[in-house]
Amino acid sequence: MSTLENKIYSLQRQVDRNSRRESHGDLGDVWASYMFLHELRAFWAFGSMDEGANAYDSSGQNRTLINANGVGRAGYPIPVAVFPGANQYYRRSDEAALSLSAGGQAFTIGGWFRYDTAGANIMAICKDGAIGNFSYHIQKLSNGSFRFQVSSNGTATTYVDSNATSINQWYFVVGRFLPTGEMKLWVNKDTYTNTTSIPSSVYDSTSDFALGAWPGGGPARYWDGYMALCFVCQAYQMDESISRLFNASRWIFSV
Repeated sequence: MSTLENKIYSLQRQVDRNSRRESHGDLGDVWASYMFLHELRAFWAFGSMDEGANAYDSSGQNRTLINANGVGRAGYPIPVAVFPGANQYYRRSDEAALSLSAGGQAFTIGGWFRYDTAGANIMAICKDGAIGNFSYHIQKLSNGSFRFQVSSNGTATTYVDSNATSINQWYFVVGRFLPTGEMKLWVNKDTYTNTTSIPSSVYDSTSDFALGAWPGGGPARYWDGYMALCFVCQAYQMDESISRLFNASRWIFSV
């Protein structure tokens, strides 16, 4: 089997085990929780694809992600994106709607993520070019922590890190930026906050937007694992709204 086929097979075995458990949620509630996010700019549920396996934007705003080098899909019972960790990722060219805080706006980004590689820095959501062209990202660090990071000028960075997490587990990861106020990171129910020297805006990078890679690295730092229900909002989502997302969808991932 190829690496991609092995990943899909491994995930299906977990689905088979989970299917024996009682369901604790409703997929309609999950969908509604995401679609009612304030100032939703894009929502990739990985269910609707074109003939090139490019991922349609389920928010209806036509921000299709280009499938670079063969990102796979599997049913979980919802569709999930499968990243073999070699050079596969999703990308979209730079556009104003994904330059989330160039004008000093708050924003919130996130999704569900599972990684299969320990001891490596790998990107989940990224709008960073090379040094001097950084904007924002969420990544998994080599120590197992998640990091939410922004740049005010393309070079200097401000970030907040989580505690270490474990390989082969699903995590709900959300980053929220409030200009001059705070950066807050959710990893499942746990929250982490930085209120020190938070910039008034985020640099308007000309880089591609990507899921599963750092575009400015060549690209590099490819995600190895899975993603689901990824979203981008150009607004401050209330703590209660973010908790609702987690609680509505956690049963899917046995969290």
